[in-house]
Amino acid sequence: MNNRLIWCSGVAVVFAVIATLVAALVPGTDVTEIHLADSPANFSLANPQLAYDDQPTSGGKDHRSANASDEFPTRWSTDDHDGWRIPIPGESDAAPCLWGDYLFLLSADSGSRRVSMLCNNRSDGHIAWRTQLHVAAVHETAGQPSRVFITPVCDGRNVYSVTCFNGQLWVTAVNFDGKIVWQHAAGPHDFIAQYRSSPILFKSLVIVAADRAAGSYLAALHRQTGEIIWRVKRPAGESFGTPAIATIAGRAQLVLGGRKSVHSYDPATGECIWLCRTSAERCSNCVAFDTEHVYASCPGLNAGLVCIKADGRGDITASHLLWQIPGITGEFPSPVYHDKSLYVLADDGRLSCVRTDVGKVEWTRQLAGHFIASPVIAGKFLLCASRSGKVCFVQTGIPGLPAIENMLAGGIDVAPIVAGDSIYIRTSRYLHRIDPTFPEPVAERTEPEHRRF
Repeated sequence: MNNRLIWCSGVAVVFAVIATLVAALVPGTDVTEIHLADSPANFSLANPQLAYDDQPTSGGKDHRSANASDEFPTRWSTDDHDGWRIPIPGESDAAPCLWGDYLFLLSADSGSRRVSMLCNNRSDGHIAWRTQLHVAAVHETAGQPSRVFITPVCDGRNVYSVTCFNGQLWVTAVNFDGKIVWQHAAGPHDFIAQYRSSPILFKSLVIVAADRAAGSYLAALHRQTGEIIWRVKRPAGESFGTPAIATIAGRAQLVLGGRKSVHSYDPATGECIWLCRTSAERCSNCVAFDTEHVYASCPGLNAGLVCIKADGRGDITASHLLWQIPGITGEFPSPVYHDKSLYVLADDGRLSCVRTDVGKVEWTRQLAGHFIASPVIAGKFLLCASRSGKVCFVQTGIPGLPAIENMLAGGIDVAPIVAGDSIYIRTSRYLHRIDPTFPEPVAERTEPEHRRF
C-alpha cells in the first residue's frame, strides 16, 4: 500500500512537472479569471467630457467612425496642402487619437528597440514631448522590423496605450505632461503575431483584448490605478480585432469578433451576454452596429458579412443570425454603418453599400488600390484611404457619382481623423493636418461704385 502511495505521488510529481513545462512552452495557458467588479478597488470615476471635435479612440468618439462635420477640405495638391506636415520618428502604422490641443500616437524604433508615445501640438504639429514606454520591445519578424499598430485612447486626463513586452501585454497610462502614471500587465502575451487591438474605455475602466492561439482573454483595468478589475477567458484563436462598446438593444454591450464567433459582454463585469457562431478564420477589425443589431465582417472561406440581432442571451446562432452576405468583406477594413446603410470596403478596393433592413447589396463600385485602413463617414462623404496614399471621397447619398481623389506621398494604413474643418492623416513617414483652402481676400477699389474684383 505504501509503495502504491509512493508510486502515485511520483506520478503526480511527473504530471506537475509536465504541466509546468507546457505552461512555459505555451504562453497564456495559465491565464486565470479575475472578478472584482463589485470590490472597493472599482471606485467610480467621472466620464470623460468630450468636446465637439475630440477623437479619443480608434473609430471616433462612439466607435461609429462617423463625423458630422462638412467643412473639411475635399481637394488638395499631391505635393502641397494648407495645414502642416511633420515627420514622425521610428516605424509605426498607428493612428493618433486627438484630444483638445494635442494628438497622441505610438512609435517604434527598431534601432534602439524602443517604443515611445508622442504628443504633437494640434496647431503646428511639433512634438511637445516624447515618453519612452519600453526598451527592447521591438522585435523583428521574418527579417522585417515589427511595427506598432495600436491607437491609444484618451479620457482628458491620461492617455492609455497597449504594448507587448517581455512576454506580457502591458497597459500604460501617461498624463498630459508626458509622465507615466502607471504601467501594469493585463496578462501574458507572446510575439508570434503582431498585436493590433486598440484599448477602449468604459466608465472607470480601460479594456484590452488578447486573442491568441492559446490563452485568449479580455481584461479591464481601473483607469486611475491600473489594477485589473476583471479578466475573462475567450475562445482560443489568433485575432486582432478591437472591441466596440455601445448601447445596443437597450443595454451596454462590448462586442468583439474572433475566430469562428462574435461575442457580446457586459463591459462592467466581463460576463458573456451572447455568442453567435460564424465561419470567420479570425477577426482583424471592429464590428459596426445600430440600435438593435451588430454587423460583423468575417474574412475567410465561406465567410462574409453577418447581421446579428443583439437582444438575446447565450448561444443565439440559430435564433438571431438574421442574414449573411458572402464574398464582399476584406481582412482589415471595418464596416461602417450610416443612415440605414452599411458600407463594406474589401482589401482589393471593392466598396459595397448594403441595405441593412433586408440584407441586400444596393450597389458596388471599384476603388483603385489596396486598402487596410477602415473607411470613415464625414458629412455626406465616405473617406477611403489606400496603401498607395490615395484618399477617395465617395458621396454616400447619390450612388454613381465619381469619387474625388487626392494623393499624399507615402502609404496610408490607418483611418483619417476628421475634426472640425481639418483632416489628420498618418502616412508611413508623416503626420498631416489638411486644412481648407480659402480664397485670398479681394482688394476693394476706391471707385464711386465700390466694385469688387
